[in-house]
Order: sequence, then structure tokens, then C-alpha cells
Amino acid sequence: MPCGFGVAPAQIDVGAGGGTYSLNVVNVQGSGCSWTASSNSSFVSVTGGASGSGNGSVTISVAANSDTASRSGSLTVAGLPVRINQVGVSQPTPAPPSCGFGVAPSLLEVGASGGSYSFNVVNVQGTNCSWSASTSASFVSITGGASGTGNGSVTISVAANSGAARTGSMTIAGLPVTVKQSGS
Repeated sequence: MPCGFGVAPAQIDVGAGGGTYSLNVVNVQGSGCSWTASSNSSFVSVTGGASGSGNGSVTISVAANSDTASRSGSLTVAGLPVRINQVGVSQPTPAPPSCGFGVAPSLLEVGASGGSYSFNVVNVQGTNCSWSASTSASFVSITGGASGTGNGSVTISVAANSGAARTGSMTIAGLPVTVKQSGS
């Protein structure tokens, strides 16, 4: 079974003074799966948990922002993007998010014949958090779990494909999911 992870929060809003923050990594599909964490921004450093296996945590340090303008950066944790938004000097510090989710798989590859598939939704931050699922792909239908609270699952039906390979997008619990289907 392929590996899948959830990371929460998926976005960290930071005051101008910077600071130290923790992220939860939850192995939502597969077992014994390994992961890494790395910064894509000069003002964000991974200070703990740069790699792990299964569930874990990552500690980051965000440098102070002495500019009046806000800035944004990112991390990659367990293959998932984490956004860092930092306000400028004299701007109010934003409140932390209360809910966070993991969805697996985040990429589903299916054959031309289509079929029924499911995704795991794991509430990795907060309690009793609600979520929903939607698709913008005409060949993907949500047949179960279009919304829920806490942990759950989403079931989809992928129509048979008699043409060229195609790719569609879904959003589950606020996270992007890609469906790739081979051609006939």
C-alpha cells in the first residue's frame, strides 16, 4: 500500500517577532512510511524533526521580520506544502488556526476502465472539525462522504475513459487531490 501523510497546520500565520512553531505529521495511509521536512524560504529554518517514520513532529524557527511589509514562505513536510505568512512590523499578530487535516492519497492514478475509490480523511489538529469534498473534474463523482466531522472517508466514482489520458482536481478538507486516468 502506498504511503500518505497529513500535516497540520498546513498554514502558519506568524507575528513580526517570529518564533518557534511545531507541526504534526500523521501517517494516514501505509505503515512504516518515512518522510522529510525542508524549508524553501530564507527566513524559516527546520530546527527539529527534519526526518522521521510514521507519526512525528517538526519544529521550525521563523526569523523576526523587521520590515513593514508582510512576507510569505513555505516548507515541504512529508511531501506536502506548508505555507508561512508573517506580518510586518506594527501589524497585529494573527490568531492560530483551530483545525487541520490530512488526506490520503493526494494523488490517485486509475486505469481507463475507471471504478470506485476512497480517500482517508484524518483530523490532525483540533477536535470535531468539519470538512467537505468537491470535484471540478467532469469524470469524477463523489458517491459518499461529501462532508463530515473529524476522521472520515470520501468515496468517488471515476467514469470509464475511451479517449486520451486525463487529469482532474478535487478538494478534500481544504487540501488538493489529483486524479489521473490513463487513456484507452
